[in-house]
Amino acid sequence: MNKIYKSRSKFYKLWVGVNRRVGKQKNYRNIIISDEWREFQAFFDDMFNSYCEHVNKYGEKHTTIERIDRNGNYCKENCVWATQKVQANNRSSNVYIFYNGETKSISDWARKLGISRQALAQRIEKGWSLDKIFSTPKKNGRRFLLQDILDGVMRGKFGTKNRSELISRLTDILTLF
Repeated sequence: MNKIYKSRSKFYKLWVGVNRRVGKQKNYRNIIISDEWREFQAFFDDMFNSYCEHVNKYGEKHTTIERIDRNGNYCKENCVWATQKVQANNRSSNVYIFYNGETKSISDWARKLGISRQALAQRIEKGWSLDKIFSTPKKNGRRFLLQDILDGVMRGKFGTKNRSELISRLTDILTLF
């Protein structure tokens, strides 16, 4: 195999990354790489064709190596190619929500709703019901913030000094949106 290809290719860099991670990084201390895969040629023989298929479908930028069993080792039987999005959904720290017959991660639900992951997490933290979470439309950021402040002022959250003037000004500003 051409040395220049090996050192510059994303495929080679993925193999190098696996070798750097195993046994060294905190989350990989109990993970090993198979004896065969310690040699690049064996890794190439096992994984290059499926790598090319994944790259053709998703692009090189979106192709990463993933272990099927996250507690298993790096070997032909336990590795596949996946996008970053798929890998992110397979993290053990993910929170899943079951709603309307579907189970999705918070990130996937946020994408489906057209809101940020943070916005969905805030709805959950505020104790919203699932029906309210999924039926409330996306808000314009500034308008939503101003409306939130106005609601707080009207509930007395910010005290009473100049309250009526503040309500009047916020209401005027909201009409501009």
